[in-house]
Amino acid sequence: MNKLTTFFVILFLFIGCSQKDESPVPSEILDLKLTELIAGDPAGEIINHLHQESVTKGDNYVGRYANDEYTATYYLSVYENEAEALSELQAMVASMEMGGHIFDHIRPITVNERAVWMALGMGQAHYFYAVENRLVWLAVDVPIAEDAIKSIL
Repeated sequence: MNKLTTFFVILFLFIGCSQKDESPVPSEILDLKLTELIAGDPAGEIINHLHQESVTKGDNYVGRYANDEYTATYYLSVYENEAEALSELQAMVASMEMGGHIFDHIRPITVNERAVWMALGMGQAHYFYAVENRLVWLAVDVPIAEDAIKSIL
């Protein structure tokens, strides 16, 4: 190999080793392992189905987690900007506060110095919040709920 070829081989190896393959969802939550990651249109369809209307616009992800005892689902929608994500969060909170749905005890809380909304329903605790241009919803079994939200924030 000549020096120029060697240089490019080393450069490509360096670039390949230095880049992280970062998933938009956590690889685990506490000791719950990511068992399924759904991305793109299929994830958007799941999120829209849960809302019984079209609420997704950008990239969407659904991560399902489990261990021998507990489960969690992490929903992520990516918006154009922070203002749009926050607006969608506020609209969701306003809709939930009106009632007529499966959630109870809807309230704002602070977790690791971050403003988060919390609700109970379907045997799980639900945490939802906006961060940068993303809207996150974590549904997690109640016994581990508080530790789970702390672990991802």
